[in-house]
Amino acid sequence: MPLKNAFNEWEDCALWDSFRNNNLEAFTVLFFRHYSFLFRTGKQMQIEEELVKDTLQEFFEYLWQHRQNLSDARFPKLYLVKSFKRLLLNKVSKSSVLVSVSDIDELKIREHEPSVEKKLIEQQESQLQLMRLQEEIKKLPERQQEALHLKYFCEMDYDQISSALDISYQSSRNLIHKAVQKLRESFKIGF
Repeated sequence: MPLKNAFNEWEDCALWDSFRNNNLEAFTVLFFRHYSFLFRTGKQMQIEEELVKDTLQEFFEYLWQHRQNLSDARFPKLYLVKSFKRLLLNKVSKSSVLVSVSDIDELKIREHEPSVEKKLIEQQESQLQLMRLQEEIKKLPERQQEALHLKYFCEMDYDQISSALDISYQSSRNLIHKAVQKLRESFKIGF
């Protein structure tokens, strides 16, 4: 799944660029891809459903009208979430809705929950690390790749690995150890 999410991020970047260059179809895809998520984000903020819907409509209209002035977004989903939340909070603060004490307490409790942006950033960082790990695994010798696959993806023990690869028990341990050691070294250098 993380690889699929990374692909979606890459695809979102391409759509974002096309949308900024007047591509209505790209804008439509972005709209349908992110509308539900943005709606849920607004609802999680304990804001009335109608206000969330109205603000979403206004938000996407604004995006289309100002598409050529929008900045390049490395993570369009994160950009959309932050911008939408800012607009929604601005609308709420301008409205004359009275906030009850229980609403304030609820907001204080929610302050301690990880924000949607933080979750997205963490998810994207995990995806980038996973992609990097996959790239580094591809650089390993084929035998080490096979051993890692059997150990960590097929969840085989060393006896099973040695049988599958037709090598000794100790050789299977050595293959895994060397592969993991190379991966650790490459991550120390890269980070």
